[in-house]
Amino acid sequence: MNRLVHIVFIVLIPILVYIYFLPLFYPHAQIIVTPDFGTSDALSSLSYKYIYWQALQKNTLPFWTPMYGNGFPLFAHGTVGALFLPNLILYKFFPFVLAYNLALITYISILGIGTYVLLKKITKHQLSSFFGSLFFIFSGVVITQITHISVIATASLLPWVILASLSIVSNFSLLSLFFFIFVSSQQIFAGFPQVTLMTHLLAIAYTLFPNSSEKVWKKLFRLFVAQTLSLIAASPQILPSIEYYRTLTSSSGFSLETATLFSFPIKHILTFILPFFFGNPRFGTYPHFQTFDGSIFWENTGYIGILPFIILSIFIIICFIRKRSIFRDKIFIFFSLICFFSFLFMLGNNSPLYILYSFFPFNLFRVPSRFIWFFVFSFVVLSTHAMVYLFSLKNKMVKIGLTLLLIINVVHLIYTFHSYHALDTPDNVITHSVDQYKNEKVYTIGTEKTQINYFNTSGWGDIKLYRTLFKSNTPDVSALQGYQQFLDTSGRDMKRTALIKSFIEQDIKESSTSAAVGSDAETLLSLYGVSSINSTIPLTTQKFNKISEQREADISIYTYKNDDVLPILSSPLKVVYAKTFMDFISFLQDSSYNKVELAIIENKNNILNTLNKSDDIHIIALSETEIRATVKNNQTSMVVFNQLFYPGWVATIDGVEAQILAVNILSQGIVVPAGLHVIKFLFKPSYFLLTLFLSGGLYGLIVIGVLCQFLSSRLHIFSKGHRL
Repeated sequence: MNRLVHIVFIVLIPILVYIYFLPLFYPHAQIIVTPDFGTSDALSSLSYKYIYWQALQKNTLPFWTPMYGNGFPLFAHGTVGALFLPNLILYKFFPFVLAYNLALITYISILGIGTYVLLKKITKHQLSSFFGSLFFIFSGVVITQITHISVIATASLLPWVILASLSIVSNFSLLSLFFFIFVSSQQIFAGFPQVTLMTHLLAIAYTLFPNSSEKVWKKLFRLFVAQTLSLIAASPQILPSIEYYRTLTSSSGFSLETATLFSFPIKHILTFILPFFFGNPRFGTYPHFQTFDGSIFWENTGYIGILPFIILSIFIIICFIRKRSIFRDKIFIFFSLICFFSFLFMLGNNSPLYILYSFFPFNLFRVPSRFIWFFVFSFVVLSTHAMVYLFSLKNKMVKIGLTLLLIINVVHLIYTFHSYHALDTPDNVITHSVDQYKNEKVYTIGTEKTQINYFNTSGWGDIKLYRTLFKSNTPDVSALQGYQQFLDTSGRDMKRTALIKSFIEQDIKESSTSAAVGSDAETLLSLYGVSSINSTIPLTTQKFNKISEQREADISIYTYKNDDVLPILSSPLKVVYAKTFMDFISFLQDSSYNKVELAIIENKNNILNTLNKSDDIHIIALSETEIRATVKNNQTSMVVFNQLFYPGWVATIDGVEAQILAVNILSQGIVVPAGLHVIKFLFKPSYFLLTLFLSGGLYGLIVIGVLCQFLSSRLHIFSKGHRL
């Protein structure tokens, strides 16, 4: 009977999740488009997944995309979750919108089932564990953050990593090792390392608490072996991500001030009782984060209903009355400590522990308030533990009443957040119907300020304004509309990109009614192939000509065009050397500068003094990760490829590898000898195939070991039975 109930609860969890998200599927398909400050994390996630889906349809992965900046290593960035198994299956075999929505409910179902199984293992009580899992997956910490879909995907394996760790330390075997390696590596593949780090810290703490020193060292050794092997299994993602991380401005870690951005304000603790005490961003009543201690509603909301607090309070009071020492209760002590310390960590710059954010690994990330995930999770464990005690009371009416109250709390949670997110039909957001590479790049001005102003006063009750802003090809939706966007939503700038972006932004002088685009900004935008500027305010510009003005929902979208941009392949007449970034700018500011005729490199090379221009370049193949062209020239020349200079690009001339030079800060070039040649630039992620082979080999060896162990045990049973 218990086994049947166990199966019923496991089946019920995804059914309830699907019912909750039914509006995404019925009566017609919809997608979550909840806005954010300036750009929408929901739409950025959607855009990344759209590029990922397109790549899978071509039986490849999105190692590189030209849709952001001057090219962007999307796979290495990690948040797309390219190797996460649910993603691989859903985005390969389903239409995009259906895959995206199914992925969301799959993540939350995995989280719910895992939480139930873990709670059952901890408390030994099925009904309490079932309600505890529902409290967690329908809580504010999960539902308000589904716009950050990579956070949800990574957090979905939180309980499973703890279960796998328990399995490793309590019953070490090839099967438990395989389980740990699979779950741990999949969490890394899911794409949000901050949550992965916090998960493993919690798992290690739980498996080691409390133990004798001898047992601790034994368990630590087992965990060390398992963790090392799981890192090898996840190396196809880890190594490209490390390579990407080294190119960032924050490669040495964030400063204390930056690492503690978006901390949890102490007064926000009131929202654990009244989730909308300070306002609801959906209606524009929640304070702007700049005037509210850096608080963002969806990062700081952990509401699970009032009932869990009441249940835990009653449990503590009863224990006190009956003189039952809760300090001997290991579950209560451990998760109370986790609640306490996760609360201190989520306070960030408001915490006495804030100085820890100066040190590795805490200085690798921002948003301390994300520790709210572990505060809420631990509180759910505590309240579930208290439920078990109340259910153990012999009074039948108490059990019936408690069950009804638990059902009411789940219904209350569902009602509280069911209408929180903004939904829209896919056709209003995804207008890119042709799956092909486009060399059309846009830059947007004023859209973020326009969205923030509307967001802070009106929320997203009326989605019409945001639909109008979509037409300006903002960075969060441009990929969904088939346009390359010079800006990106990666959250962290690469060093080269940051230099150019900040200089352009400084040379664009914005006011509330207009903006002046300086000559340096115009030159740089043209140099990197930006042919259009879309703006919500009129522009003063010399090189970009106004071609249209659209007005909808009290917003005007101005489009400015410049056809005089550097093509994706070009050959300069002259090459010069710039030692510093300001030397580079000095060349650009010279009155004789011509982007087509002059290329600026970072390393001296004597052969460059003998170069000549080639006017005979013909592209014969072009994709996201490769370009091939014929080059015919009378003398040695340079060919500039207008994609970001980044590790992993390989160039060949007639099949022979050629040295790639950094050109114009963001581009790359090769020196081509005289004659007729076929050149190729190809993006090949460093060590990906090697690490994929190692990962696959490791999985294969463990699976073979498990099968051999299984067959050996079966043969032993057979031979024993035969002797009888």
